[in-house]
Amino acid sequence: EPYLKIANDNNIQITHIFNTHIQADHISGDRKLAEKTGAKIYMHESAKVSYPFEHLKEGNVISIGNPRVKVLHTPGHTPESMSLLVAEYPKTSEGIIFTGDTLLRGNVGRLDLDGAGTPEQLYESVKKLLALEDYVAVMPSHYGKSQCGVGLSSVPMSTIGYEKRFNGAIDALSDRQKFVDYIKALKTMEIPGYHKIKRINMDTQKN
Repeated sequence: EPYLKIANDNNIQITHIFNTHIQADHISGDRKLAEKTGAKIYMHESAKVSYPFEHLKEGNVISIGNPRVKVLHTPGHTPESMSLLVAEYPKTSEGIIFTGDTLLRGNVGRLDLDGAGTPEQLYESVKKLLALEDYVAVMPSHYGKSQCGVGLSSVPMSTIGYEKRFNGAIDALSDRQKFVDYIKALKTMEIPGYHKIKRINMDTQKN
């Protein structure tokens, strides 16, 4: 409902619904929003869901008027995780990166939930994101006291440059094995009922 209200208040038509990954902490609203707007759902091609969606892969570019959305496959938190690099063409090729649960403000995504990827995958994905220009704005899925990360800032956005300096995982990124050890040592919070939430989001169990 908030998305519909924002769209209506600003005379905007919702035509694309991007889902960065299968969530474990809340029930996604992508299908309901698609039903109400007729918009298509976009996910990485490896997403194991039983409902129809438009398949995306590394390097795909979707034009939505002037803005262009480039897909970066960033597995780790989940195998299908992707980040979305949004730029206002032709002014710039890099502007905002929606990082899902891969790169958070202050840390990186957790890997201790069923169906997660590997620390090695997350290492490569975070390195890929931090290779972007320092001015690129970072919009993660979670911040503050979210159960999906450890030591997150309460500020909902960041920049690549800020995360290079202050992210809690930055020292560990100097070496692959050091990063693996860092991830394994994270003390994460329990997410009650996350198995059921994931099944609902995969459409294998109806809400």
